[in-house]
Amino acid sequence: MRRDGFGQILRTGLRRVTRRTVGQAGPALAFAAAMTTLSAAALSAEPYRLVAGDRIALTFSAQGTTEEMTVDIDGQVRLRDLGGVDVEGLTLDAAEDLLSGRIEEAGIYLNPQISMMILEYSPVMVAGDVTRPGRFEFSPGMTVAAALALSGGTQASGVSRFEIDRARTENEGLIRSLNLQIAATVVRMARLEAALAGAESYDLPERLVSRIPSVAAVSLEALNDAEQKLFDAERQREAANMASWAEEIEQIETQQSLFQERIEVAEAIIASTGRELDSARQLQERGLSTAGRLATVEQRDADARARVLELESARIAATRALSDARRARAQFLANREEQRLSQLQDLRVDLDDLLLGYARRLDQQAILTGGSMGTLMTTDAVEVRYEVASPREERDLPEVIAPTTRLLPGDTLIVSIDAAPMVASGQ
Repeated sequence: MRRDGFGQILRTGLRRVTRRTVGQAGPALAFAAAMTTLSAAALSAEPYRLVAGDRIALTFSAQGTTEEMTVDIDGQVRLRDLGGVDVEGLTLDAAEDLLSGRIEEAGIYLNPQISMMILEYSPVMVAGDVTRPGRFEFSPGMTVAAALALSGGTQASGVSRFEIDRARTENEGLIRSLNLQIAATVVRMARLEAALAGAESYDLPERLVSRIPSVAAVSLEALNDAEQKLFDAERQREAANMASWAEEIEQIETQQSLFQERIEVAEAIIASTGRELDSARQLQERGLSTAGRLATVEQRDADARARVLELESARIAATRALSDARRARAQFLANREEQRLSQLQDLRVDLDDLLLGYARRLDQQAILTGGSMGTLMTTDAVEVRYEVASPREERDLPEVIAPTTRLLPGDTLIVSIDAAPMVASGQ
């Protein structure tokens, strides 16, 4: 695996770096591990020396006051009326003596009687090829293995064989599901194409069947039967709608014809009453007809004309209804075609997405079933390197850093993973 430049930055800024390589174990490593344990025991017997990041409590016994402070990045603690005092690298006893002397010299207190206690140790940083790099609280006796556990372990051990097998099984299921979705999409596209063409039935064209990655893995006949039922149901529903509109239009057209015939009859009546009205007026002028007779004829003429107007209004309404019915039928046909075209376009996009997803899953399956990941998971296929960077100049770290190596507050553990060198057979 590639190792970033973070370790180099740490090695430049800190004072001591050592390394251990896993995968080259032998008697020398066992001896080194034993020496590491002895060295750690010796180190643990030495007095603790302060580093940046340690949080301490400073008690002035004579005054009965306590101040909490942190050793800053410059290795100093800051006191009121005194300023910064360098304490990094000092033991607690030496730091107490130094602060007491500085306070007394400054005339702040006479015989200050200072005692110092560590509240929190400087955290340990874990970086490199680990699952969760970061800063972790230090606990006395912490080892490389403990810090590694806090960071979730190395990336090489982050995935188990069981997880790989489970991922492969899940991926196989997804591949089958995608293949089924592709087949269902193809059959749906064939149905829509047949419906747009106005066909009474449809068959799956070879150009669409060829897009199914594994035809043998799906029941294409069952999918086609289901779509055929939907196709037939849509045709029956559309036929019923078209028949209903045709009947409605025919009825309106019949009404129009009847209205026209009745209008013609009413107009004939108007013509007859008109002649009768002219005759009645002539007779009245000669004194041969009464006014009542003339009024009766005039009323009949007015009624006939009113009837014509009513029939004309009814015919206009029938004409409007006929136009609305024809427009609704045309709109239905246009909407149906537009909807099918839109659905077909969406299905084409979906099919492309499904095929891309299927191809990606095949690539993942090749990785999960191939030798590359399996080789990575074997213990002798990778080298895990441990490096410890310490801020302490006097820190005597062992030449070989092992999981049992003890860490101190402020240490940085750098973990890196490299491919193990190839060893010729027989060596």
